[in-house]
Amino acid sequence: MSMFAVGIDISKSKSVAAILNQDGSMHTSPFEFHHTQPELDAFIKYILNSKQSATILMENTGHYHYPVLKAFQEAGLPVCMVNAYQIKKFGDMDLRKAKTDKKDAVRIARYALEKSYSLVPYTSMEQKYEDLRFLARQYNQRMLTLKTNKVFLLNLLDETMPGITNILPLTTRTPETSLSVLFINRFKSYGRIKKMGKSRFLDAFEKIARKSRNRQTKTYGLAIYEAALRNITTRGENEYTLAAQDQCLELVCESQKAAIQLF
Repeated sequence: MSMFAVGIDISKSKSVAAILNQDGSMHTSPFEFHHTQPELDAFIKYILNSKQSATILMENTGHYHYPVLKAFQEAGLPVCMVNAYQIKKFGDMDLRKAKTDKKDAVRIARYALEKSYSLVPYTSMEQKYEDLRFLARQYNQRMLTLKTNKVFLLNLLDETMPGITNILPLTTRTPETSLSVLFINRFKSYGRIKKMGKSRFLDAFEKIARKSRNRQTKTYGLAIYEAALRNITTRGENEYTLAAQDQCLELVCESQKAAIQLF
């Protein structure tokens, strides 16, 4: 059976394909197609109707190639993937260096033609590795967001409740039962604690401590009240600072939950 090579230069929402005959001649002029079901179906139908063996090759572009890859795999057409650097090295041998999408597609098709003996179709196992890498990137992004928002929150706490994290370390892994999260949500600032008075504050603190299942209620409560009397707050009663603190705490908790849900 004769064969031809299909090279696809992937872009964000559309791509360019070039098809070469087995002898290297142009099977059809390079053409553009959008990543839509009708246009992908038409492309796939063209390949299937040719009744020839096809080596289909595209660059691994991060995620832009996913719609094309999925459509071809669902149609039962094996697709090979190659690193963009390999195509670039292969293209460096071509003296005509001008870069266009059509020329890139032809270059990929030539690579597919010349390297067809060594190309291996993309497999479900490779997809699993891609999925794991995707999850790892998402997790790292959420952890970076968590870390950034924690820094912002600690800076705000320095103004509303200086020294509080020395008494209650900021723990957010389980926000629903974290004593520090429950405490910040309830009391906001040392100014509010002082206005409550010692007895009222200790009673209120004991209630939220029970939610966190913490057994050092009295020790923590007394230490926090003494810190409220001793320390000077710079923005403890500023409504904008307190609103920012609430928002930042919410972002910290949501980032923590999102990171945990990924794994």
